[in-house]
Amino acid sequence: GPECGGEVNFDFNASPSEVIGDGNNSTILEGEVFRFANIGTGIDALVTVVDIVGATVEDLDDDYTNSTYFKPNLQFSNMLADQEAFVEFEIQFVQSGTAIAVVVPEVFININDIDGNSNLFEKDKIQTPISYVIDSPTNVTITEEENSLVATSGGTNYTGTSNVFPNNNISARYFDLSSYTVRLGILARTNFSN
Repeated sequence: GPECGGEVNFDFNASPSEVIGDGNNSTILEGEVFRFANIGTGIDALVTVVDIVGATVEDLDDDYTNSTYFKPNLQFSNMLADQEAFVEFEIQFVQSGTAIAVVVPEVFININDIDGNSNLFEKDKIQTPISYVIDSPTNVTITEEENSLVATSGGTNYTGTSNVFPNNNISARYFDLSSYTVRLGILARTNFSN
């Protein structure tokens, strides 16, 4: 994120622990809540799996690379052309070890590697920010919906999930944030199995 001096840089490196759900950390189901401890000084994140449509959450946070990022690993299968599938997450910022809300004065949320391929467009939905930045030129199309922005990819796949290809990213700025909702998904361009 930007180094403006006032923002909090979150770190999702710790393994999440399930606080509401089936008691099995390796299954990620709709309605389950997971705690990421110490994402910031005195701050935990409670991540709720709000909605799963046409998808499976293989891993709540893939730490293979860039372990400080929150990177869900989602699986989409048996899609028809023009069908959408997604997983929606709510992230609540709370005092460490509690459920007491913390208001973070300034937050930058970066969605990286919004790309696609011949089968699909990535389609991510974020809360309407105070402001946002996309690269110029960009491969991302931004549309507005009620209380949210939707970032839709082009049809070219780029390797990795970093800032290496800024034309596939969006950075959104928020003030006084205590919770955040993000929907990560796809729009099928063709029928595909997996």
